[in-house]
Amino acid sequence: MTISVRMEIQTSSHPTRTPALSRTLPVLMAMDQKLEAPAELSTADLAFRVFAAFRAHPHVSNVLTHISRANWNHVERALNDILDPGTTSEALSPLVHNILDLMCAERGVTGRILKPYFHAVLHRLLGPTGTDRLIRHVETLHADLERKDRTTDAGHRTADHLNRRSAMNGTVAGERVINVADIDPQHRHTILLRLFEHLAPDQSLQIVVDHDPRRLRAQLETHFGSRCGWSYLEQGPDLWRIRLRLLT
Repeated sequence: MTISVRMEIQTSSHPTRTPALSRTLPVLMAMDQKLEAPAELSTADLAFRVFAAFRAHPHVSNVLTHISRANWNHVERALNDILDPGTTSEALSPLVHNILDLMCAERGVTGRILKPYFHAVLHRLLGPTGTDRLIRHVETLHADLERKDRTTDAGHRTADHLNRRSAMNGTVAGERVINVADIDPQHRHTILLRLFEHLAPDQSLQIVVDHDPRRLRAQLETHFGSRCGWSYLEQGPDLWRIRLRLLT
């Protein structure tokens, strides 16, 4: 079965043409022509062509703009890391983690869109053999990161044991309760980070979610380090509740 890759540019989504987008346009035009045989591409060339295809897809472009904080140079560097067959799971940036998760895990609407789109772009650029080989590398990288996340979570659970025993299941004075499902998925982490950042010392934020939000925890600890106070009030299997405090 042949998967058609449709390339679209929405100028309204990018009113100012950045240097990266200016470089993208001729690549998209070249990709839109039928390739008789896959080209031999360096990692940098391949990463840029995948970057161009992602930039051209309205939904994928919007999501990557959000998670990269509109820094598409960071997106291109992340794709270079992901698509380099020599890359291991050591010391990869949070942005690489997020993009890998979208490429492999099919979580949410974006994952279900991006994964098959990414595979179709690779197939067009590399042909079936090159695509299979690279997808195995990307999925192995993602699996390694998932295993490390589970190990880190186990350590966090041990460190949080005393906090969980003493934590109250209800709200406390000065606490705001947020049901994460009520927030637009494209903006959840940005909104939660801002709410957390503006907590007063005597305030707390309780979030309610249908899964263990370990990636949110990683983002908070990346930005705030030891000032991130994270206590599990409830841990599944259907509901997680976490109390957040901004420590001084």
